[in-house]
Amino acid sequence: MSDNTGVTGSTNLRMQEASRPELNDLKLVIVEALGNFPIELTRVSETVWKQLNDDPVPVLSTGLVLVATSERHGDVSSGHIEEDLIESLKGQENTEWNLELRGENSLVLLISFKLCHPTWDLTEAESLDELEEQVFANPMMALRLFQLLQDDHPNKANGLNMIGDKLQEKFDITQDRADIDASIIAYEQALKLLPPEDVSLISFLHDTGLAYDKRFSRLGDIADINNAIYKWEGVLAMLLKSEPDLPAILNNLGCLFRKQFEQAGSLDDIVESIKLQQRAVELTPERHADLPSRLNSLGISFMCQFERTGDVDDIAQSIQLKQRAVDLTPDGHKDLPSRLNNLGNSFHSRFEQTGNLDDLAESIQL
Repeated sequence: MSDNTGVTGSTNLRMQEASRPELNDLKLVIVEALGNFPIELTRVSETVWKQLNDDPVPVLSTGLVLVATSERHGDVSSGHIEEDLIESLKGQENTEWNLELRGENSLVLLISFKLCHPTWDLTEAESLDELEEQVFANPMMALRLFQLLQDDHPNKANGLNMIGDKLQEKFDITQDRADIDASIIAYEQALKLLPPEDVSLISFLHDTGLAYDKRFSRLGDIADINNAIYKWEGVLAMLLKSEPDLPAILNNLGCLFRKQFEQAGSLDDIVESIKLQQRAVELTPERHADLPSRLNSLGISFMCQFERTGDVDDIAQSIQLKQRAVDLTPDGHKDLPSRLNNLGNSFHSRFEQTGNLDDLAESIQL
């Protein structure tokens, strides 16, 4: 592995400003016609950052334009690498690059990251099965390479969706924002390639909605919940009433509306949540393994509505549903303690509303 130092950029930050803690979220973005490619960073000193993970960034062009950006300050510095990187990286596993971005008279930022030259050719693969191992090993590289394929390439849409899956799985482990951001990029680009009648559209929309939901859980941006709802409403519109997945989609979409209610406070959202989850429960067979969790989730939504309206009928419904969920949950089940706790919370909320000591006793007993 070689070590390179290059690039002097311009910036409005002075040396004394670079030590501010609000720059801890600094990241480096490669600006390309295909779309911006973020590199997550971690701060190691007042003026030094390094790549958060060890995955080398595949280089697909001779030079690079780079921007250092912060959520609070926006773009704080920029620079470029003019060297023919494709030529200089040939024959090397990866290269560590130290990027220096300078202020007017002194060093402001030093950013270390890894570059590599792609070693596999998508055009030679006849099926995705031949590429899955390489995609799994480096989904970020795969994303950048699949983006270069012509839109009518037979593997492009399914390949991008597979990359989105792998990046989402990686995010589940790392909780690295770069992984879920790239996953959503891959999914969205895959969706744009599918005609409305494509049989894969339902699964693509579902996967994309799930990624937006996970990013919301990680970052709390309500725009992600809006996008997740939009995708899963598309799934719901295409599912037949006899589809076995229909109750799960109804329940999950109801949960999204509840999350949106918790963020925005619109009563319409919690009403919609309850309506969807009630349909999910009605369509779930009595002995289905998911019935207790759907009953519990619907009970939570009724409690949310009660907390907003104060209607004792809502808290009564919440208690009834959560009690049924507890009754259907076998002893020793991993979710039993949380469901008992949820039921106790509902009893306590009704006690606070009505003053009935029996409810307080039930809450304490649970």
